[in-house]
Amino acid sequence: MSKTSTLLITIALLAISAFTQAQQASAPTKKAAFNSTSSCAATFNTALPNFCVTENGNIENFYYPAGYSQIFADGYGVCDFTSSSSVSYYDVETADSGNWQASVVTELGGANTFPFTIKRTTSDGIWTITQAFSRNTVDAYIKVVITLKNNTAVARYVNMTRYVDIDADGEPSNYFDGSSDSGWGYNSAGAAFPNHGLTIRSNHSIHNFFGYNTSWVNYDPCNFHSNPSSAPTQGDEAVMYVWSPSGNGFIGAGKSITVTLEYRPM
Repeated sequence: MSKTSTLLITIALLAISAFTQAQQASAPTKKAAFNSTSSCAATFNTALPNFCVTENGNIENFYYPAGYSQIFADGYGVCDFTSSSSVSYYDVETADSGNWQASVVTELGGANTFPFTIKRTTSDGIWTITQAFSRNTVDAYIKVVITLKNNTAVARYVNMTRYVDIDADGEPSNYFDGSSDSGWGYNSAGAAFPNHGLTIRSNHSIHNFFGYNTSWVNYDPCNFHSNPSSAPTQGDEAVMYVWSPSGNGFIGAGKSITVTLEYRPM
């Protein structure tokens, strides 16, 4: 065999190997079905804000500024009001409703890289939530693009929620408040610990409803209770942001809504 033939074969084998590795890096990975977990599936700590994401799609270990943790627990929920008995689906890292299928995790660039996407379907097959995570290191925020799809052949009446138990600077007792597009928790000026916090902001859309300050134990999207309207409130609390699809709560058969949520340090 000539040197030229050998070289051509070698180049072809290298090309096949590179193509195979690229396919393996971009292939979605189906994880085993999990109940709530705080274990990191992907970690992003090369720049601020530092954080990780569990394989169920919860943000964990949010640090900004360096060394200061702002989140105790994070997660998502759906309340389906279509039938006479509402059905609740949620996973907030410390607790879950137990009615989800295994998640599908996609990392196109390999482990701990963006884009990072997690898709999860309810165990009855009715709803699919897809979350695409990214980070802006210049303006120091995390962005999550969330799509909720109705997989059935009928329109459904639903609310979608995001629950964030904010412990500003690792301190459980903070000041909390909310608005039509946001919810936040923070340490007030003059406190004995550093004065930071976190804002959860939903980019404006027809689906936005309100950000509620609520007790940290109120994570069920069908059964949470907001704090009194006098604000800000103080205590070991959380933010529950609520979306009402299309402003009336309905998602058509086979249709979906998409919202964008930002986690911005204060």
